Amino acid sequence: MGTEVIYVPVKAKCPDGRVRTVRARATIYGGLYPDTAFTVPAYAKAKGKTVGGFITPADGLGWVQDHAPGLEFRAVKTGRNYGVFAKEQGDA
Repeated sequence: MGTEVIYVPVKAKCPDGRVRTVRARATIYGGLYPDTAFTVPAYAKAKGKTVGGFITPADGLGWVQDHAPGLEFRAVKTGRNYGVFAKEQGDA
């Protein structure tokens, strides 16, 4: 029996201002698979390192609401390789 959760590529604005392709959690049945009303687990690659975090709508509204297009990637502060974006997030 296989897993129903996969990671799919989506475009999101990273803390350094660059739009990157990040991998976001989704189901094999289509659509993203949020863990809260506001976030979907994801990971990005920057400066040769993988950074764990989540994506969220850029306007801050929940997934079930009508919102403007655009996603933001936010790195998890306690995650490995968080320092890749630390200066851009003001945590230097």
